[in-house]
Amino acid sequence: MAIVKVVTNKDTQYQVVGIPTTMVTQIQQLEASGLTSKQAVTKAIGAMINENNKKLQSYEVLLPKVRFEQVVRDEVKGHIHRFALGTDTYYHNIQELYLPLTIQRAFLGKRNDTDAQTEQNLLTVFETTLAQVNRYFPLYEMNKFKQILNSAQEKFAALPTKNKTVKNKLVTGKDGVLNNLFIGLHANASLGDLKILGMKTGFGKLQVPGGLKLTDQAEIIYQSPTGLFERKVALKDL
Repeated sequence: MAIVKVVTNKDTQYQVVGIPTTMVTQIQQLEASGLTSKQAVTKAIGAMINENNKKLQSYEVLLPKVRFEQVVRDEVKGHIHRFALGTDTYYHNIQELYLPLTIQRAFLGKRNDTDAQTEQNLLTVFETTLAQVNRYFPLYEMNKFKQILNSAQEKFAALPTKNKTVKNKLVTGKDGVLNNLFIGLHANASLGDLKILGMKTGFGKLQVPGGLKLTDQAEIIYQSPTGLFERKVALKDL
């Protein structure tokens, strides 16, 4: 991928641009001829940028080589937070879900828990997780994920406690919904299946079909393998 500053008659955008594999050889040949990486990518993607942007005035390649899962800090939907660039059209969540130990124990349950206690425990886990989503997961406003979760509390309460099979058909229970909720909130590209709550899109699919666009306040964050050290580069300084 590359990050390109695109100026049109309408506005200025910082676009995450996917570089097709068919174009890589061309870029390498241009670099071999003496061009810098920026110059090579600028020349190679010219036709693509012109085709995708009406009334184009100019464009500038700010970062010619951006790897998948590059960490970025930027504003999305009014909130500033970190995310990873899954592709040029997908955000990947890197916000970890934190649940207190008491809530984790409630989810696991005890052998001697009554059915009523297990039911109440799972309701508490759902409510606590939902509170975390509302506070710390702004990206999940996409596809109405947060809206659907907040309106699905009665649906969740009406589900059986555990997954069960009825007439050879699996009926998802509260524990199954919570497992899929955790999968979709994990800091990776995994998707949860929450169709039973009315969610048609895989939970955690953070896609922007028109392509990802950053703001001029975005910071590209380079981290050491251990994650203990990092270096930030602001797009506005490039």
